[in-house]
Amino acid sequence: MLRSRRPPRLFRYGDLEVLVRRCRQVRLVTVRTWTETVELPTYTRAFPGEPTEADVVAALDRSGCPWEVDAAHTFDGRRGLRVPATSALFVFAVPATGEPRLHSMGLPDNGHRCPAAT
Repeated sequence: MLRSRRPPRLFRYGDLEVLVRRCRQVRLVTVRTWTETVELPTYTRAFPGEPTEADVVAALDRSGCPWEVDAAHTFDGRRGLRVPATSALFVFAVPATGEPRLHSMGLPDNGHRCPAAT
């Protein structure tokens, strides 16, 4: 981070977004998945975008990762799933017909407060 820029700073690499706070801790990571393909840094290829809710749930279940429906992010054509151990949030767009598709995935900062500057 350059000292001439005021934090927090949002960095974007393809479809990956990273929020860095004043204390230089990464406080938020988001992957945008609502596009046709998903581009991530260090990978030389793009990944298919918009995986289905069933794909994501199956992957979480295969890895033994418990998840739950997140009521706070379930409304008006959206459904949220949260991984309690990490607070990872998966938000799906729920169409009138067809399968729910992953819109975004993120790791929240959980109310982080930077230490006072000295």
